[in-house]
Amino acid sequence: MPALLAIAEPLALIMKNPFILLFFLTLSGTWGLIAQDTLGVEKVNTVGDMAFVKSTGELFTGILQSRKKNGQIAFEFEFDKGLVRTQYIYFRNKKNNEKLAGKVLYHTGKPWREATEIRYLPKFDKWTHYDGEGKQTLVEHRKDGITIYRCEYNGRKKHGKEMWLNDDGTKLFYEYVNGKEKKQLMPTKPINNTG
Repeated sequence: MPALLAIAEPLALIMKNPFILLFFLTLSGTWGLIAQDTLGVEKVNTVGDMAFVKSTGELFTGILQSRKKNGQIAFEFEFDKGLVRTQYIYFRNKKNNEKLAGKVLYHTGKPWREATEIRYLPKFDKWTHYDGEGKQTLVEHRKDGITIYRCEYNGRKKHGKEMWLNDDGTKLFYEYVNGKEKKQLMPTKPINNTG
């Protein structure tokens, strides 16, 4: 009985204080990410869309890593319960090998079907979005967290609105139908917050 009381008092304190409860929930949520395995491609077997640990036959949760002969990382795939979630692509030169060149996020319900591809380019980040069938739907260029270019697509053709952000903050809009420019829409002026 004294052991039960020793557990009950701290548990009651945790439940009463939302900050302590939030801390423990955050810690328990990230523990699974911290405890993930990182295995080489030779230790994981794929059957269809699923990945298994060769030694145990269990569904693989963790990072699948491929390295070059010189030890540099070629690529990494993140798996959760046997399904691929994210691919990490690294620069191929010696100088930037530990720096991400891009990543691919996969659709949850459709393994190996790209949802979003992100490329980290020198002047901006290019985000390409795909639907569940693999058709390109949207391309965005982001610089310092701000969208500087955005265009809707229907597969490989521009289809919908295209937006360019000028250096002065004005936005230019164009309308496309099946890859052909139909009209330029009126530019918008930047918002002036100096009331």
